[in-house]
Amino acid sequence: MIPAFKSAKGFEAADSAISYRQFIKQDSVLSFCSRKGYVPSLFHDFGAQFVSPVHMKGKDWIWAAGVASVTAAFFYYDYEIDEKVRYAKDKSGFVRVTSPVVTELGNTYGLGLVGVCGVIGLAAKNRKLFQTSLLASQAAITSGIWVRIVKYCTSRERPNASYTYWANKGHQGGYWYGFFKQYDNSLTSAGRDITFFDAFPSGHTSTAFAIATVFAMQYNEHVAVPIIAYSLAGLVGITRMTEHTHWASDVFVGAWAGYLCAKQVVHHHRKIFLAEGIVTSAHKKKPDVYVSTADQFAGFKLKIVF
Repeated sequence: MIPAFKSAKGFEAADSAISYRQFIKQDSVLSFCSRKGYVPSLFHDFGAQFVSPVHMKGKDWIWAAGVASVTAAFFYYDYEIDEKVRYAKDKSGFVRVTSPVVTELGNTYGLGLVGVCGVIGLAAKNRKLFQTSLLASQAAITSGIWVRIVKYCTSRERPNASYTYWANKGHQGGYWYGFFKQYDNSLTSAGRDITFFDAFPSGHTSTAFAIATVFAMQYNEHVAVPIIAYSLAGLVGITRMTEHTHWASDVFVGAWAGYLCAKQVVHHHRKIFLAEGIVTSAHKKKPDVYVSTADQFAGFKLKIVF
């Protein structure tokens, strides 16, 4: 975008009739002022997720109680479940080969796939696919930050750390060290690395379910999409255990974190467009790149309605 010149007559400097703030206040994903802009929308999502417990109603509390109960059950059976999957890679060549690959769908592969979908959506002028990739990235970012905050506050030990050092620690594996212990020199100087402090909840599982939920909601008219999306996300959760990096309770809570953040992101997006009466069909209001001399500005303009 080139906001500093008029078109046609010598490209003279634009006068003050239209300010730069007006220029960037377009209904575009690139805008920092429009509520449909990526960054303003992302900040709104963080705020809405932060205050969401205040707005919980009766049905929400029932769900919360159910999730808490299942999480408590997983805490109780964490060690038994871990014992059952601990040697899965040793017993199966298929698991040994596929587990390290599938688990990255909750990290580099999954995020890369979202990026590829975004590029394809933009190139093919498929607005729905492009929007879905943006929403998936927002869900992954928000859930990832909340997961990281909880990790800092709990500092739970990973299974692979407990296998190696359990005999010398004087406590059972999966120990909860407490607030910000990965920055405690008295612990880290004793040979404890990051695996001692960041098990709960699972970040890979959170990212996988955040992405899966967005695609499942955006393409729920196709029965296969939610099935495939959640199946892959579930496999990511399983591989976090076969890779000895998380307990079952870490995976369960991580999955819920990703799911809830994605639901909020998609609902906020739909609320904006429904409020403005905008049809969100994949065949309408596609991304467009064109030369514009409107608004007293000349140059190439990338207009992506979001």
